[in-house]
Amino acid sequence: MKADDTFAAAVEDLLAPLGPIRRGRFFGGEGWKHGGAQFAMVMKGTLYLRTDAALAARLRALGSEPFSYLTRRGPVTVKAYHAVPGDLIEDPEALLELAALAIAASRE
Repeated sequence: MKADDTFAAAVEDLLAPLGPIRRGRFFGGEGWKHGGAQFAMVMKGTLYLRTDAALAARLRALGSEPFSYLTRRGPVTVKAYHAVPGDLIEDPEALLELAALAIAASRE
């Protein structure tokens, strides 16, 4: 099992209290859906949550950056997803709170 797979499996376990979540391949990583709406993804060992303006601001205040990737034309930033700071992954209660907000944001 690759390190990213191990991390994704650990995240899936942490998110289990949210109810039925479907995990699947998403481009080069993993994506999670709740009720058919994608609310999270893991790319290169980082957990990203779907955000609305309030959740994005909250995560940025904690040092988070939006998801970005490089193309031939330069970097692309996807402001709808923000990284979860590592210390929050170590706090299951805080992570579940943020994931619930991400679920709500994914349905807007």
